Amino acid sequence: MSNRVLLAIPESALALEAAALIEEGSELQVAGLATTVQELYEMLAVDSADVVLVHQEIGSMSAMDLTRELGTHHPEVGVVMLVEEPDAEVLRAALQAGARGVVGLPLNLDELQSTTQSAAQWSAALQARVRDERTETTGRTAKMIAVAGAKGGTGATTIAVHTAMRAAKRRGQSVCLVDFDLQAGDVRLLLDLSHRRSVIDLVDVAGDLNVQHLDEALYPHRSGLRVLLPPPEGERAEEVDAPAARAILGGIRSRFDVVIVDVGTTVTDAGAVAVEMADDILVVATPDVPCMRAVNRLLQLWDRLQVRTDGVRVLLNQTSKAMEVQPELAGKVVAAPLLSTTIPAGFKELQPAVNTGAPDRLEDGATAKALDRLAGELGLLGARSADPSRNGRRGLRHRSRQEVGALSVELSGLAPLLALTVLLVWQLALIGYTFVLSGNAAQEGSRALAVGSDVRAAAEANLPPAWQDRLEVEEGGSWVEVRLGFPIVWPNWQTPPLVTSRMGTVIEE
Repeated sequence: MSNRVLLAIPESALALEAAALIEEGSELQVAGLATTVQELYEMLAVDSADVVLVHQEIGSMSAMDLTRELGTHHPEVGVVMLVEEPDAEVLRAALQAGARGVVGLPLNLDELQSTTQSAAQWSAALQARVRDERTETTGRTAKMIAVAGAKGGTGATTIAVHTAMRAAKRRGQSVCLVDFDLQAGDVRLLLDLSHRRSVIDLVDVAGDLNVQHLDEALYPHRSGLRVLLPPPEGERAEEVDAPAARAILGGIRSRFDVVIVDVGTTVTDAGAVAVEMADDILVVATPDVPCMRAVNRLLQLWDRLQVRTDGVRVLLNQTSKAMEVQPELAGKVVAAPLLSTTIPAGFKELQPAVNTGAPDRLEDGATAKALDRLAGELGLLGARSADPSRNGRRGLRHRSRQEVGALSVELSGLAPLLALTVLLVWQLALIGYTFVLSGNAAQEGSRALAVGSDVRAAAEANLPPAWQDRLEVEEGGSWVEVRLGFPIVWPNWQTPPLVTSRMGTVIEE
C-alpha cells in the first residue's frame, strides 16, 4: 500500500513540482495540497496521512512552530521540511522541532523521495507499535458501523437503534450507540431517554479522554447498550468539530466491541470523521427514484469532500412487492453495492416500539426477522444465521457429521505445509521490520553525527533488545551507515544476514 503524503506548500508551481516528483515512485502517493495552516489541519482532521511536507514559508506561523504543533496533535505523522538553505543550523533546529528530515530547494528527485520514504517508514513503524500496544491493552479491536440516511424519512435512526439492540444481545459483547445527527438526532426519542449528559460534555476533555469521562457521558440503557446523545440544543452542534469527534470516537472504540454511529442525513465535520473511521458504512434508502438519486448525490458529495467512499453499502428499507422500484432495479441505479438484506414495509409492527420508546416491543414478524438478518449480515451476531427452517438445520448438521472425518484427515496432511508457510511469513515480517529499524537507526545516527554526539549510542537507542546485539555502525565524514541483522526463525539458516542503510548529514562547524 502506498504511503500518503500531504503537501503544505503555498506556492502552486512548487506544489505541482513536488507532487510530480513524489508520484514518480511507486510507494508514495499525494493525499492532498494545503496552502495554509488552517487547510492543513482541516485535511488532517478528516483524512489520514503518513508524511507532511512543510514549506518554510507556510502562513504566518514559522515552519519550526508548525512542526512542533504537528508533533503534539498528530504525533504519528512524519514531518519533512522544505527549506532554501539546508545548512547545519537549519538542520539542527528542524530535528529539535521534531522533523524527520530536511529537503533543500530547488527540489531533487532522489533526495525528496528518499527523505520522504524514510519519514513514511518511521510513521508506519510508530502506527504499528501503537496498534499493537492498544490491542494488548484492550484485548479487542472494535467494529465501527456508520449509518447515514440518503435523505430524511428513510428510517436510518430506526435501523441504527434496532441493529445496536440486536448486537447488544450477544453475550460478552459490549455495544455503544452514538448519535452524531447533532442537530436533529432522534435516538433520544426512540429509546425514551432523559439523560442530561451529551457529546458536548466530552468536547472540552476530548484530548484527555478517560474511562470516568465516558462513564459519566454514556447513558446505560436497560438492554445493555451504552448511548452517547447529541446536544439538546441543536445550535451547539458546531462545537463538535472534527478533531474532537475523532478523539471521542477513538476513545469509545477502544472500550467497546461494537460501535454504531448514526450520522444523520446532512454532512457535518463529526459525521465525516465517523464515516472515515468506520469499518462498514450503511446508507439507508427507500425504494423510490428520488431516494436512489439522493444516494448517488450523497456519494458524490462525499467524494468531492474527499470523504472515504469505499466500504459503502446501501440498505433498502420499507420494501414491498407492490413498489415499482425493486432491489434488482435499485442495484443498477445506485453507485454502491446493495446489502442482500432488505427491510420490508411494516410500520404497523414498529408502532408499539416507536410510540413508547421501547424498541424491545417490536412485534415478532417480517420486520423483526429482517433486522435479525441485517445484524447477521453485518457480522454482529457471530456466525451467520442459517435458514430458520428446522428441517434445514437438521439436514445441515447431519451432513456436517458425515464430512467431519474426511475433513480432519485432509487437514492433518496439510499440517506440515501450513507450519512451513507460517515460518516463512514470520521470517518475512522480521526482515521487513528490520528494514524499518535500520532506516530509523541510520537517521538517528546521522543526527548525532551532525551535532557531534555518540553515533552508535544514538543509533542503538530506539532498537528493540533483540536487534541491539546485531548492530554494526560505520561513520564517514558526512554519512552514517548502519548494518543490522535480523532474527532467524528458519531452521538451519547459518548465513548471518544484514540489512544496510546509509544516511547523509551536514556536520555542524
